[in-house]
Amino acid sequence: MMFCRPIPGFPFYYDNTCLLLLLKGMCLRYMKRAGEAEECFRKVISLQKELKDDTWLPPYATYELGVLHWAEGRNDKAIVALENSK
Repeated sequence: MMFCRPIPGFPFYYDNTCLLLLLKGMCLRYMKRAGEAEECFRKVISLQKELKDDTWLPPYATYELGVLHWAEGRNDKAIVALENSK
């Protein structure tokens, strides 16, 4: 079975990687694995400058990070993340 995964050196490597990380983080959040989900979202945000077309990924990752913080009762962090996602 063949899996779709980003290949380093291709023009949209970071775009594809960030999309996969965002989806992985969302799945982890629903699985109640907050620490791992937060790592995924932060990695997407950190790769913002590397993106070519999918510049919408970091704001979505920031939003998801805010929702994660809110669900865990870290309201101050949640508000900051949600404001930054605009």
